[in-house]
Amino acid sequence: MGSSCSSTTSAVVVKTARVAPTTKRPPVTEEPKPEILERGGQHGTTPKTKDTGKDDVSIASIQSQVSHLDRTQDTSTSADTLVQYEKRPQDGVHVQQNNRWSSISGANSQDSIESLCKPENSDRTSTPKNTRTHVKETGSQTKKLRLSDQSKAIQNEGSKNNTIEAKKPNSTTASTTQLSRPADRGSFDKSVDKLNGDSAVDIEAIQNSRAFQNQATGSCEKLDKEKPNMKEIKMSANNTGMKSDEETGTDDKKGINSVPSKMVEQPEITRRLKKTELIPDLSVFKELDDYAKQTPEHAESSMRSLVDYLIRPTKSPLERIRVLFMWMATHVKYDVSGYVTGTTYGDSSPEAVFRTRTAVCQGYADLFTELCRLADIPCKTISGKAKGINYVVGAKFREASNHAWNAVQINGFWYLLDCTWAAGHSDISSKTFVFSYTEHYFLTDPELLVADHLPLDDSWQLLEDPVSVEMFESWVLLKPAFFDLGLRMSDLSHSKARVPTKSGSATIKLSLHEPMSFVVHFKSFDGKKKPTEIKNCVLHEIVDMEARFRVVPPTEGKFRLTIFAKKGTSSGSHEFLLEYLIQCKIPKATSAPFPSRNGRTIWGPGHFLLDGVISGTSHPEAIVDVPEGDVKIQFEFESRMHFMCHFGEDSRWNEYVFTEPEDACATFYLRCPEPGMHSLTIWAKEDIGSTDGSYHKHCSYIIRCKKSKPKCLPYPKTFKTWTSGCKVFRPQNGHLASNRAVLFRVRWPKVVDVAVVADGKWSHLVQGSDDCWEGNATTGARGTSLHVVGKRDPNVNSYEWLLDYKVI
Repeated sequence: MGSSCSSTTSAVVVKTARVAPTTKRPPVTEEPKPEILERGGQHGTTPKTKDTGKDDVSIASIQSQVSHLDRTQDTSTSADTLVQYEKRPQDGVHVQQNNRWSSISGANSQDSIESLCKPENSDRTSTPKNTRTHVKETGSQTKKLRLSDQSKAIQNEGSKNNTIEAKKPNSTTASTTQLSRPADRGSFDKSVDKLNGDSAVDIEAIQNSRAFQNQATGSCEKLDKEKPNMKEIKMSANNTGMKSDEETGTDDKKGINSVPSKMVEQPEITRRLKKTELIPDLSVFKELDDYAKQTPEHAESSMRSLVDYLIRPTKSPLERIRVLFMWMATHVKYDVSGYVTGTTYGDSSPEAVFRTRTAVCQGYADLFTELCRLADIPCKTISGKAKGINYVVGAKFREASNHAWNAVQINGFWYLLDCTWAAGHSDISSKTFVFSYTEHYFLTDPELLVADHLPLDDSWQLLEDPVSVEMFESWVLLKPAFFDLGLRMSDLSHSKARVPTKSGSATIKLSLHEPMSFVVHFKSFDGKKKPTEIKNCVLHEIVDMEARFRVVPPTEGKFRLTIFAKKGTSSGSHEFLLEYLIQCKIPKATSAPFPSRNGRTIWGPGHFLLDGVISGTSHPEAIVDVPEGDVKIQFEFESRMHFMCHFGEDSRWNEYVFTEPEDACATFYLRCPEPGMHSLTIWAKEDIGSTDGSYHKHCSYIIRCKKSKPKCLPYPKTFKTWTSGCKVFRPQNGHLASNRAVLFRVRWPKVVDVAVVADGKWSHLVQGSDDCWEGNATTGARGTSLHVVGKRDPNVNSYEWLLDYKVI
């Protein structure tokens, strides 16, 4: 885990006289945060030496202050570490030995830095990151004793002498931490005040030096031995395990901006942020993503050169993580062949994966960890269970671990990601891998990732209430599209994967937050044979912004219910949403409970309402019960509409549906010629003042008729002239007895004459005061047709057909 030192600043450690045994505590990995020390509202600077231009801090001054502080401390209190910083020449690291400055050559600088990072009397080996400042830590580090206690004593002593009023700094930790740049480090070096005399102690300088030392010490911990402590995870980025300022009464934290001369107050990060809080707009990554995708070959000669190239345009740890993640997801393909055949995957080390650009999950995760190490990003490889491509919904895991992914640290908090699943998908049948980036697996919120990722170590779930293996196995299979569409498990009526039927059926419900459309597949599944599609066993409808899926298995057994979805109701591709395992012990008597619709499963007027085709309906649910053989369905709408109906299989019963359109509503009269379940499809188009246009919108009802009328007669046939305002009062049956005198009464707006034509005889009707036309006519001979006709222009002797009757 060691890394070469490329910084321009080194730290010289001056130890106090007392040394207590060290006590190990769980490490918290944080990136060192340089600070600006202010006094009197101005930035202090240190005079430069003539020979090297280095900022130099008086060792004697610090030692004298330490001895002064020792008088204020209890004798049982262990000593703190004081840190002295100076600019390092490019050829080595300056250290002080026997009050003399010497330079260690570049070849041995790494060993020297590692020795500085190892506390005395400790067997722990610490490896620093590629940070620009390294420190040595001495003295006791017990859980009950904190550096902030000594800082408090310093403040109290300073208050008594009235030499300095310590100012409370503002934390500048933001959701995206700025990259440490040479200019920033230089500003920090220049801001360290040179202590003057023995009477005045720069309290802020000591406090901030210790705060920075504590942060740098945290970065010297080995990540491989680190596990997240849930209490520490909730702490802010500036907290490294010590007591908070509120507990100790100290305020020793100051931050640094990219512009040192102008401090900008920002809220302190005291919790792990949601992804939408950390990244409100993903479009900010567009240029960075393109940069990673288009990485030239010459930049990929080594992992070091690749990282240097990728992080060049970045300005924060978040951007560094993003650009490394995007490179991984677009350049490393999954080893499908090795996965399918079960053969040994070979060398999956970071070096081998980087060379071959092919890996399974472990290789992905380990390479990403290595790239993060080179980019100074705390990163861990996590192993556990995952519901991958071969996962069977409702099944139990036979192995302890079958997948690997990563955790990265930002602002002191851990975030989860999966390079493997973000890269694309595998085609098992052809043993090929298809690159297809999935945003869901970048910094996924823990409560979402746990739906299909369960780490071996519960602490890496990053949840206050960890999920058990049994609970994880019992959950419904949820895919990234489920969360991308704004859905959550609480929106489901069934969170468990196994759904038993009751009385031969089961209904899954899903609450919607916006209009969506669905495609459903229902397949038999016995674990042995290949699943086969079963039609007409699922009724899907949308009622009051709730998607419902009623399943009626045809036989006893197990079945897969797979649901795909997309935003909106327009045409387009649907994405894999979720999957259930339906268990049926006692099936219903009927083998095909729902009418055939050529594989379509959406029923009811739900999408009509979502699309705004209609604004209301008398029957919002898909199934319409017809206990006495006839029913009336009404639609309300904002603009004028034309409707056309198809009733029964192959539209053979169209004449048993009659539509009466009005300006703001339409009424559909329906008669059932036979008992049973029949489909009614209503097509719609907007009335644009002409007969042009197609009926492209439609909804379908299931008419469930228990008993039909003894003599069920059809309605009269209508034509294109049958528009808003038209209505027939008598006769309403489409079949008329032959040679009978019949009273006709109809309403037909905007016509000047209406007549009944039967056997070539014209019987003109009389217009009443209510725009209705009324009169008697003889039906004519059997087997003929009777027509109701009218004309609109009194100067043109041309009539249009309105209604058609059959004479029997």
